[in-house]
Amino acid sequence: HRRRGVARGLMAAVHKAMAPDVATARLHVRCSNAQALQLYAGLGYDVIDVVQGYYHDGEAAYLMAANVRKLAAEEEAREAAVGLVA
Repeated sequence: HRRRGVARGLMAAVHKAMAPDVATARLHVRCSNAQALQLYAGLGYDVIDVVQGYYHDGEAAYLMAANVRKLAAEEEAREAAVGLVA
């Protein structure tokens, strides 16, 4: 499942479903989880804070946020450009 675009596709669907009701999405990511950080940054999420001791083992987390409506609009534009949307 890694490096096949599954997570990216799922997140695009989530953003599109959330967009009518939610302006901003926020999530926490372990500071040591480089793959997740790369994924979310690539999707348009920005680190907005560091939460020390967030996880039960004491590890910190990055709090990340993204403008859901902007991400959904960008995804719809990409789909239209490749003919996936009528």
